[in-house]
Amino acid sequence: MRTTLNEAGLAVDVMGEGGEPLLFVHGMGESGARAWPAQRALARAYRLSFVQLFGYGMSPDRGSQDFAVDAVSVVASLAARKQHLIGHSYGGVVALLAALDKPDRVLSLTLIEPAHGAVSRNSRKLMIKGRGHTPQNAGSRFNVTLIDFIRRTQGG
Repeated sequence: MRTTLNEAGLAVDVMGEGGEPLLFVHGMGESGARAWPAQRALARAYRLSFVQLFGYGMSPDRGSQDFAVDAVSVVASLAARKQHLIGHSYGGVVALLAALDKPDRVLSLTLIEPAHGAVSRNSRKLMIKGRGHTPQNAGSRFNVTLIDFIRRTQGG
């Protein structure tokens, strides 16, 4: 396993050389490849990248966690080539936002117990709640109607 830095400054643990690329985004707690012990065996058939979000592992600490900032940073890892994107808990929301930003770079999206997502019945908006979500950024590109989300992920 080797650790590299992506364009946004996130540390990324990389394992395996062949096969399709899989990009893993961890939740709270362990980071990088340590957060995904059972999945590391996939390196025999796939190229695995395990992101270390800001404030975890070898990635710099930005002081607080912000879904949007983390998503933009994960998008930097998607820039090189299309990948399967897998996110757990907090990382599930980050992976979802990254996929919304760059759907053409995502081969598939797998969310495992994504946290902090709520659907408002009145506005039919997917509202992302977490540190950094304020009225000032409520109109950001990361608030998306459910219909828009379905269209973006289905290429329509």
